[in-house]
Amino acid sequence: MPDHAWLYDLIDPDDEVRGRALERQQSFVAEAWRAQAWANDVWARAGWRAPILFPELAPEWNQAVAQVRWNRERSLGGAMSGWLNAGTPDVDRASYALLFLRWEARYPQAWRARESTMFSPWSLKETVLRRFGRAGVPATLRDDAVDLLLAAILRPYRCKDWLYARLIHHVPTDVFRDRVDDPEPLVSARARFLLHVADHPERPVKRASWQRWLDQTGLAVRTDVR
Repeated sequence: MPDHAWLYDLIDPDDEVRGRALERQQSFVAEAWRAQAWANDVWARAGWRAPILFPELAPEWNQAVAQVRWNRERSLGGAMSGWLNAGTPDVDRASYALLFLRWEARYPQAWRARESTMFSPWSLKETVLRRFGRAGVPATLRDDAVDLLLAAILRPYRCKDWLYARLIHHVPTDVFRDRVDDPEPLVSARARFLLHVADHPERPVKRASWQRWLDQTGLAVRTDVR
């Protein structure tokens, strides 16, 4: 497994440290895209049959695919892919999935830049949050998960933020409750909703759950859930 410790520099408060990490992340993404274009070209030359079936194309195909894998594995996407795909409680890999969410929370422009990932960041965010909602948050990461929940209710709504509600079942609710202290009506309503979700684990959280809860409580706040 490659050394991924440098990825935490993506959320470092020092601009220079963070800038170097972003440049490194984006360089791996760029190289992976170049290798993917190479692989696509080999496939096109193979026609309707797989390149691996052609002795003259198989070595080139294998090299191109290996380059895609090598660069992707060294990026943030590769660091958390084992946790997303294997279905195993790998705490190290899970920590990088949480880092992906922390990166968006702190530096959304760099996070969503086209050069920063090979996939839609919002689709990947949805996948990560759904996985945490199903598999839970490892004990060593729960404090960071509480920070993310608080950040989500304090900021203007971002795409897929509604899925954060599912994390309330996997963090210490008393810690979350103690740290919520904001008189702003929307923030207060969001906090109350999350605590309502925590009190009713038998009820699945869906996109419409927030609006349904608002209607039931009679609270009049602006909402924008996607």
